[in-house]
This record gives sequence, C-alpha cells and structure tokens, in this order.
Amino acid sequence: REIFEEYNQNQLMKVYKLSSLINLLYIELSRIYLTKTIRDKQNLHYLTRLAELEDLLDKNFKGIKSPNEYAKMMSISEKHLNRICKVCLNITTSQFIAERVVLEAKRMLVFSKESVSEIISELGYTDSSYFFRLFKKKTTLTPLEFKKKFS
Repeated sequence: REIFEEYNQNQLMKVYKLSSLINLLYIELSRIYLTKTIRDKQNLHYLTRLAELEDLLDKNFKGIKSPNEYAKMMSISEKHLNRICKVCLNITTSQFIAERVVLEAKRMLVFSKESVSEIISELGYTDSSYFFRLFKKKTTLTPLEFKKKFS
C-alpha cells in the first residue's frame, strides 16, 4: 500500500523512498520464505524418520515397547525421537507405540477367535491389568466391552 501511494504521489526524493520501501518488502518476504523453507526441510527430514519409526514399529511392536529401543535401532537419541513425534504428530513416542499396539488389539479383538488373554499375550504383555488400563485409557472401553460391541 505504501509503495502504491508513494508511486502515485509526486514528492521530493520519490525514487529513493520507493527503493527503500521495495528493499523493506524484500526483507519481509525473505524472512517469511526462508523460515518456511527451513521449516519444510526439517519437517521433510522428520517425516522420513517418522516413516522409518513406523516401519520398525510395524515389525517389532509385539516384542518391543520401549521408545529407547526404537531410538537405538534408528541410531538417534530417545530425546530426538520424541522431538520428531512431537513435531509431526503432537504426541510422545510412548503414546505412538501405545496407539499402534491398541490398534492391533482392536483388529485382533474384532477379527480373531482368540480369547482376550491370548490376544494380550500375543501382543507381548505379561501384565494383563496393565494392558486393560492402557486399552481403556485409549478407547474408553475394556477389551471385553470392545469385543462385544464390534464383533
């Protein structure tokens, strides 16, 4: 707007002011564009690492529940893995792992003929009460209630 107004007026040193205003516009646009570019490059790297975590999780979620173990497999720190999950998904690595386990539990409860205790064991849990609490926290239903409701 200022550039347009200055251009339409015939004031002293018009060319110098226009030049300065265009420089200011350039600086502001550079700040916006460069910040977005840097952010996009970081997010692309984070999304690549997140896809790697998803692949590892799909292969190992029954046996490995520890974020630290997944971080070791990816050759990064647990803190960095948590940061990746937070930036991309807005959840912690532990929450991401738990959601994957609960998703598989739901699938098994609906489509499998196995009992709840067999499913819990197959998912790698030795403490069924812990699994019941985790499942209820994520779904608001116990595994038995879920099975009855969706089978």
